[in-house]
Amino acid sequence: MMTSRFATNLCLQLCLVLSTAPAARWAVEQTDTENCGHVVYERCCDNLCWCGSECVRCVDNGVKLVYIPELPPSTKFLNFSSNLLGSISRETFGNITNLSLRVLLLRNNSILHVTSDAFEDLVHLQLLDLSVNDIPQMDLQYAFYSLQDTVYTLKISDNNEITNVSEEFIGGLAHLKLKGLSLNTNHIRSLNLSVFHVLKSLVYLYVGYNGLTETEGQVPFQLRKLDMRANLLSEIPRFCVDGHTSQLTYLDLSNNLIRCMSPSSFQCLAKLNFLYSTRNDVVRIYTNTFSHFHWPLSITLDNVLSTIMSQSNANPHIDEFAFNTTALRDLALTNLHGEFHVVTSMKALVGCTRLDRLDISYNNMPYANKTFMEGFLGTLHMLRHLKMAQCELYRFPSVVANNLTQLETIDLHQNRISELNPGLFNKLKKLKYINLSKNSITVLIEATFPRELRHQLFNVNLAYNELSCICTNLWFIQWIMHEHTKFIDYPQGYTCTYPKHRDKIRLIDAHLSEQICRVSQVMFPVIFGASGTLILFILVLSFGYRWRWHIRYYIYMLRYRNRLACDEEPGRFIYDAFVLYCEDDSRWVRNDLIPKIEEEANLKLCIHERDFIPGRYIVDNIVNSLENSRQVFLVLSNYFSQSPWCQFELTLIQKRSLEKKEGYLVVVLLEDMEDRNMTSSLYALLQTTTYIKWPEEERDRQFFWDRLGMSLKI
Repeated sequence: MMTSRFATNLCLQLCLVLSTAPAARWAVEQTDTENCGHVVYERCCDNLCWCGSECVRCVDNGVKLVYIPELPPSTKFLNFSSNLLGSISRETFGNITNLSLRVLLLRNNSILHVTSDAFEDLVHLQLLDLSVNDIPQMDLQYAFYSLQDTVYTLKISDNNEITNVSEEFIGGLAHLKLKGLSLNTNHIRSLNLSVFHVLKSLVYLYVGYNGLTETEGQVPFQLRKLDMRANLLSEIPRFCVDGHTSQLTYLDLSNNLIRCMSPSSFQCLAKLNFLYSTRNDVVRIYTNTFSHFHWPLSITLDNVLSTIMSQSNANPHIDEFAFNTTALRDLALTNLHGEFHVVTSMKALVGCTRLDRLDISYNNMPYANKTFMEGFLGTLHMLRHLKMAQCELYRFPSVVANNLTQLETIDLHQNRISELNPGLFNKLKKLKYINLSKNSITVLIEATFPRELRHQLFNVNLAYNELSCICTNLWFIQWIMHEHTKFIDYPQGYTCTYPKHRDKIRLIDAHLSEQICRVSQVMFPVIFGASGTLILFILVLSFGYRWRWHIRYYIYMLRYRNRLACDEEPGRFIYDAFVLYCEDDSRWVRNDLIPKIEEEANLKLCIHERDFIPGRYIVDNIVNSLENSRQVFLVLSNYFSQSPWCQFELTLIQKRSLEKKEGYLVVVLLEDMEDRNMTSSLYALLQTTTYIKWPEEERDRQFFWDRLGMSLKI
């Protein structure tokens, strides 16, 4: 399980290493272009290299270049990566020992052996990169002693042979004034941080992407930057050295398995300026976790709250006063799992009185009410920059406009905000930038953006909203056209969604003017009167349609009371009704008609597929069934008109109904008849006989059964 988790973590880190790199970068991570500046190169060394004034690049030659050639005397920087040295000895550098070489990059040279005296003649060397070579650890350990004390930066990353950083391994570097050491992407699973104490000048240490599961010892006191990202650490290393305050200013613990953050986690880190802890499995951040910090502090906590429950089954939570420190200047609390108001205390930021920037984007806030928002944001009176992008917000938080009066930047893009109240930004006298793009805003009221605010704003982003090109928005269209340089994504991001004939038309092409809007105001009373009349007419029609079955039922009841009683003697008939239907409508007969009439009303129906006598001619069965049925129940549909037998039965019934009194033939219309299926017989029948139509809506069907029951004398 641990191996699988490590593989997943490591793969993720390799994918994200470029995109998540922090702004503050150590010189050892720089490319040759950054070290050399803008250099004009030309071919040299038999066209295997590119030479500049002080920089030489001999890269990606593979087996074509297996030695270091003679270089220009002015060379101070050599990038000799992705060739094939195979091994390194003192003789390897014979052609460059007379140079004042400062930087040497030997990445990816398939180096499998290094002699103990290999670097003795590189007396000016300051930066050495041996990464992406599987050099045995013992070779490196002995070769370190040959490095001159001019070396201050050493990179030994991507080496499958480095598995244990011991005192002996680091001891060979003790004579150097080493400032930076990179041991990224090796196979170090356990690390004793105390071994680095012998490196008295060390200020930058990189041990990321190693699959570290544990650390012991204490972080060296003099260290300024520690990068431990993309490991499998479940606990934060210890930073106190004999009670002294650590000099650490930069700490990256991203992409680990850290479960808890408490006040003891960051003791002795009073000078920390940057803390990165993204993508950890933190279950809880306790009260006063960050209260020890005193220097201006920036914290990035992205995707930190775990979806995995702790052993106590407590929900992942950020406690009240968790960030209680006046040192906090910049906080990113993004991508938290769960509903934001549930996993975060509304008092989590109480005490952050000097917070300057807050990013709480990509959190789930649709149910965070006004009380929570006021408690969470209401005390941040010094806040100047606020970002709440993609938080599922349905309305603009009133606390932002009322309490955070020092705001200069507001970014609430990609939420679901549909309206902005008049005077919303009146208290924000320092507001310079506002981003409300990709929301659901249709109408912008001029009172929301009064003239003073419009002059005050530097940039406005209202692109990709659902703007209506109507007279109410005419002022906004005029503003955006007059000061279009203020608007981000103009003009392509500002299009009409209403009315329909202007859909997807850019605002600048909508041709909405004051003259058109004035005409609209004159026509409004006329249109309103006509619309009112039309609405009343529609309501009457709607009422009639909604209660159509009630109306028909009461009319039918009045007619039924005047109907003459059938003169047939009781007891003569075997069936109460003969059901005439098409085979394609048998499902309706079985599932709807029979249960209602036979099972609930206790009447006997003649169903041809059930009651016809086998062996008889079909015609005889039909005639016999008609003779033995008190009434005929006709089920009409488009299928019925297409059946020859159904047409034959209809002919018999029409003749027979002429001899009977009213009520003998009961007609049910299952669906509207198509013109192509309307025969002359059917047309005559529907014109002369009152039929009952099967309703599509469930609520109307009880009236159907009531009418049918009366027709069958239920």
